[in-house]
Amino acid sequence: MIREPISRNADKFNTRMPDDMRPRLDAYAKKNNISMNTALIQGLDSFLDNHDDLSSLLQGVRLLKAALETERAELATLKEQLAAQLAKLDGTTPPAKTGD
Repeated sequence: MIREPISRNADKFNTRMPDDMRPRLDAYAKKNNISMNTALIQGLDSFLDNHDDLSSLLQGVRLLKAALETERAELATLKEQLAAQLAKLDGTTPPAKTGD
């Protein structure tokens, strides 16, 4: 993706960074033969472009986790019912609930 150079008259934004971030940013910029400003802009663009996709994926994972927990609870109930039925057939006492 080729972008137009950023004008010197473009909107300026001052920010504070953690102590170790500037050297990391500088190393990244030098490695990629770009300015630190360009590296920041590329990073912010990437974050903003992908944020909604990542949020959607995270929501999907949460829904799958909830469904899995429901299935796990249903399986535990079925396991207890099966153990009780087997105990009736064997004439023994069903095992105590294990909580799994």
